[in-house]
Amino acid sequence: MDDKRYPSRPAPVVRPGNGPPRPTAVTRTASGPAATRVQESAPTYAPEVRIAIKIAAIGAPNTTQEFTVDILEDFIGETLEGQLVYFDVTERAGALRRTKRVVCQLFDMQSHNRFHEDSRFKGMIKITGFLPYLSGVADTKTATLKVMGVFLLNERGHVEGPTLLNTPPSSGTAVYQADAAMVREIVGSPAGLFYLGYLFGSADTPAPALLRHFGPDAEGGMGEALMTGVFGQSGCGKSVMSAIMVAAYAANPRMGQLIIDPQGEFAQDRFAQGTRLDFSFHRLLAGVGRRPLALRIENVALEKAESFAELLRRARFYDLLGFKSGEKQRAIAERVSDYLEGLDDEEPAAGEGAPRRRRKPLGEMGEAGLDELVRFVAQAANTIYASRGKDPLWKGREVIDRWENDPSLRRTLLGRWTKVVGVFAVSPTRRPLSEVIRAFLEDRAIVILDLSLYDRRQPYFLINEILSHVRHLLYSRFRDGTTSNGMIVFDEAHYYCPHDPGDNEDARATRDTIAESVRTTRKYGIGWFFINQRMTQFSTAVLSQLHIKVFGFGLNTGADLQYVEEFVGREAAALYRGLPDPKKTGMYPFLLAGPLVAIGTSNAPFVVRGFTHMDEIFAHNRHVLKARPAGK
Repeated sequence: MDDKRYPSRPAPVVRPGNGPPRPTAVTRTASGPAATRVQESAPTYAPEVRIAIKIAAIGAPNTTQEFTVDILEDFIGETLEGQLVYFDVTERAGALRRTKRVVCQLFDMQSHNRFHEDSRFKGMIKITGFLPYLSGVADTKTATLKVMGVFLLNERGHVEGPTLLNTPPSSGTAVYQADAAMVREIVGSPAGLFYLGYLFGSADTPAPALLRHFGPDAEGGMGEALMTGVFGQSGCGKSVMSAIMVAAYAANPRMGQLIIDPQGEFAQDRFAQGTRLDFSFHRLLAGVGRRPLALRIENVALEKAESFAELLRRARFYDLLGFKSGEKQRAIAERVSDYLEGLDDEEPAAGEGAPRRRRKPLGEMGEAGLDELVRFVAQAANTIYASRGKDPLWKGREVIDRWENDPSLRRTLLGRWTKVVGVFAVSPTRRPLSEVIRAFLEDRAIVILDLSLYDRRQPYFLINEILSHVRHLLYSRFRDGTTSNGMIVFDEAHYYCPHDPGDNEDARATRDTIAESVRTTRKYGIGWFFINQRMTQFSTAVLSQLHIKVFGFGLNTGADLQYVEEFVGREAAALYRGLPDPKKTGMYPFLLAGPLVAIGTSNAPFVVRGFTHMDEIFAHNRHVLKARPAGK
């Protein structure tokens, strides 16, 4: 089968060394396929020569989605598993002939030697271990090709667009290795194109991904929000791959991002520690023209009454007033939250029309506010501790008695009250959380909330307040007819969205809130991006909602491997099991699946060897990234 661009016999093809090629002419040879010479209109660099290589031929049997191939003798010893290959097929419809290029991934390599398989030779093999002139020499290798995409070629041999394969290829059809120029021609220059690494098994063929914002298709967006999960053991490079993907999304100025950062990696740019990777998230953001708004949670003023009541509980405020059991403390915290929510300022707020009252700012409550709260707690205690045969007011009198007659207790409670009030106080160095959320949703900023100095063992009230602000503003914008376009990133996602929260009701509530948000915010243009070591630690309700899945090394045992096989299929999972350990090889492989796959039309999973140096990221993404900023 003629290939108009990539001959079976080596033919030089000129390719620019600076950026993707642009075809300008096609020449035909006397026999066999043609060589395509590609040049820039005004080249300012020395071109390099590449040679396309025929590695196999179509065998039998075949379908329109899966093909058997025979590996050529010169490539029997090559590492071909997982590589990207292609072949051309000419289909006829009456007098019309159309040539289609079929791009595939190579799986399931098998070696055969009919003499070694013959029982008559087993005795000799048992003695000598080999058959003279037959062992090795008579070996054959076969493999299976899975379709990744089919593309229609025009008369000049260039890709016109995606199509379908309607007939299986003929046996003997030449199969070629896909190189960088062919990949770039197939992919083209769609919105959101970003190269995340190299195709596994190739030396320099970049792996394209589509990371488009979530706005309308007419504006270069996906038209809907997507959910992403990146998983892999510690040291597999998942944090760096995640940060590259987040920065690629950030290249779209229409998209805002809210990054929940429990370890400070994003905010403090502390990636790749203890690895062989050279990476800087902030330099990559600068390369796409974005500057993050990184805030420590200590510099953000909380606003919700529910959080105020919870912080008092964590400060043992209710315990000191005589509420000893966890159940009673949660009960009084709920009542305190309702009380604070309805607490009005003494003066009505200014506004149009009739004056209206507003809730008293929690960050401005002083010692008088403490006294009022304790007296409310005393009243609520009578209900919480009500029982038969006892004075119904006994618990309230006990609280008031301790408050009025124990100076030491008053000082302790005042100190803890003051610290909690400080968390809600707005100042030049403390921005209201609602303002931060508005920067994310309305100004489309890249907001990083650094929780690294916070007790991340129980951050649930904090996450609940963040999500409460997000959902409130999101729904308000939707009612007003305003669309949103953003992504919420959770690093170490199992802290907030665990598979099994046990007896921790707060953890269970937060997990359920996130799961519900993932289900409902998609239609509002808000996607979610989760980073975690293991899938078995992660909520199955959220896991089932993910559209894009990225698997780093280390998920090859137990239930994690079962998840991988369920998501990507048996062949891709078998390829995943054979990925090398980054700690031993210095290679950082990932299996990618979902709508981000830019090669082909089927979203078939493929393996990427991650970049190990910043220069590689900038060199292969010049269409997005500006000149690399100076390093630290």
